[in-house]
Amino acid sequence: MRGNGGWGGFRTLSTILTILTVFACAHGRQPSFQGLGDLPGGEYWSEAVDVSAEGNVVVGTSTSDRGDEAFRWTEAEGMVPLAPPGSTLPNGWRATKATGVSADGSVIVGNWYKADGASPTGHINQPFRWTEGEGIASLPGMPPDSLWVGATGISGDGRAVAIFAYSGLAFRWTASTGLLSLTDENRGVWVDTHGITADGSVVVGRGWPPAKGGSEWEAWRWTLEEGIQGLGDLPGGYYQSTAKGVSADGTVIVGYALGDSGMQAFAWNESQGMVPLGVLAEGSFGSSAFDVSADGTTIVGYSESARGFDAFIWDPTHGMRALRDVLTDECRVDLDGWTLRRATAVSDDGQVIVGYGINPDGEREAWVAVVPEPGASALLLLVFCGTAVKRRSK
Repeated sequence: MRGNGGWGGFRTLSTILTILTVFACAHGRQPSFQGLGDLPGGEYWSEAVDVSAEGNVVVGTSTSDRGDEAFRWTEAEGMVPLAPPGSTLPNGWRATKATGVSADGSVIVGNWYKADGASPTGHINQPFRWTEGEGIASLPGMPPDSLWVGATGISGDGRAVAIFAYSGLAFRWTASTGLLSLTDENRGVWVDTHGITADGSVVVGRGWPPAKGGSEWEAWRWTLEEGIQGLGDLPGGYYQSTAKGVSADGTVIVGYALGDSGMQAFAWNESQGMVPLGVLAEGSFGSSAFDVSADGTTIVGYSESARGFDAFIWDPTHGMRALRDVLTDECRVDLDGWTLRRATAVSDDGQVIVGYGINPDGEREAWVAVVPEPGASALLLLVFCGTAVKRRSK
């Protein structure tokens, strides 16, 4: 370093910003990346689907010697099936997929099934609810076994569950109200639910409005006071939009829609409507958003890029960035041999991201990544650095 100390030895602001970025990643949470493994037996395969508010509990699906199984992962226990090994689930049910976890990680919902020759699909699908104290059990009050019914998400407090039914109905379930139909007959049949707010007051998904002839679908949100509200689509007139995630208070909704520029991830709010989030560099297919932080500022999903399908992180300051590049170039995390295919969920503070990708052995594996946001001290350092360089240039 030249000079007599201080910031005079730095030649460019870009050098300072590089050091600042590393400092920011080291502020607060430590940046990290970890493959979550898989359950014993069967082929090596796992996917993470959701994460608790603080990022310490991850849920998803993996294969085992019993087939596809829902799992719960923590740092202390690793990946464990919701149905303990050697246990027998009631009435021939099999827990196949976890779809949501409460804020504190103590309640998990998902879907299980059992064979049924009388069913058109050859099996019956039903939602389950798992708690630390009671284990796994069917969600009470579901429609008859002739319907294919599943849970798609759970509120932060663990009391409300978003439900879809193969018969073309959408529901919200609570222990006190049972199944509450979200279907608005004046707007057509709304069949898919995907996300639910922290208090369970807002549910999002997609449906088929009759005005569009039943061949196109539209993202929607539901509230108890207003019922179903269509969110529109991106410019282009295709009317193919899907809502996948929602902020804690229900004001920001994310998903994907087909517009003039192809399929793109979007963010929606009341004042701006549906806003496209773009795609990663050299991607031609498009992008999809799956989840959003509690305050609506950090969005995760996937986009096509020069590497194929790439998990992304988006925020208003940086726009869309490949998660791999953020981890390796900015946070100095080693991802040698990993391909990050999709980011599926994010913690409330936007710093813990889960998803799945291809591990160094070529197998699909769930993962969890920590991407700390710059703290206040890092921002003050940026101001100081800029001032120092400006003075140095005089």
